[in-house]
Amino acid sequence: MACGVLYAVRSVFQDDEGQAEGRAGGDMVVYAYDTSRGQELPVQIPFPNPYQYISSIDYNPRDNQLYVWNNYYVLRYPLQFTPPLPTKGFSDPMLTNLGVKP
Repeated sequence: MACGVLYAVRSVFQDDEGQAEGRAGGDMVVYAYDTSRGQELPVQIPFPNPYQYISSIDYNPRDNQLYVWNNYYVLRYPLQFTPPLPTKGFSDPMLTNLGVKP
């Protein structure tokens, strides 16, 4: 959850069935829900999963990073947000990119 938007990854496993079938979602954030407006938001944000098993994800608004416990490794993902789109009417900035800092 960041800026009032709930983001979800499809699977905690790198080799989930969607990826094996060639569908998007194996290593992507594929769902977002704007809690202030009650709307689902279309997203496809790359979400690297280098150690194949994610057991915990936590956002820290103080340093604007996502902390991931991934198969005994702690990873930090610096987050980038874009301003809200006036034509879309979203009230909160949208997460657009994250990178890995092991």
